[in-house]
Amino acid sequence: MGIAGSRRVFATALCGLVLGGLAVVVAPSAYASCAAPPVPSPHRFTGTVIAVEDDGSLATVRADDGRVVTVLGGPGAPERNMSSSIDRSYTVGGHYEFHPSNNKDPYQDNICTATHLVEEPRRAPVEPSDDLVPAALSTDQSAGQTSSALLVGAVAALVVMAGGAVWLVRVKRMRRPVSHM
Repeated sequence: MGIAGSRRVFATALCGLVLGGLAVVVAPSAYASCAAPPVPSPHRFTGTVIAVEDDGSLATVRADDGRVVTVLGGPGAPERNMSSSIDRSYTVGGHYEFHPSNNKDPYQDNICTATHLVEEPRRAPVEPSDDLVPAALSTDQSAGQTSSALLVGAVAALVVMAGGAVWLVRVKRMRRPVSHM
């Protein structure tokens, strides 16, 4: 196989790797680890998140019926220091319809349940100021995972392309005829 043939094979393999990597990276992270679409829970309730811990995955909720309950948006108790790809995080002040997988406090929840934000938190009016501090961003759901995955995928694609370029240069130098003077 000549240089042109090896370039074609390399280009085809590189395109396949890049397209495959993009397909994995661009896939919605919320459904990446969930086996089925979310199903409404028989234990559903609505409430407002009044406090969060453990990066937002442990919520203290004032249910609309007046109870104050705990909702775990991850695999277990926060003292276990565990996290998974299906962790849900909550925003203080957000009003949610919770669809937990169990019927008692603490309620178990994750991104594979039908829990959803009903109303965004109300923000206090912003007074004019010379400070250039951006407003707080919502941490609801799993917003950061997709952007992190995109960054990792882009870096991986660049590494593969750089490796391919180095390989092509080496192949070209090996095939170059030696001139004798």
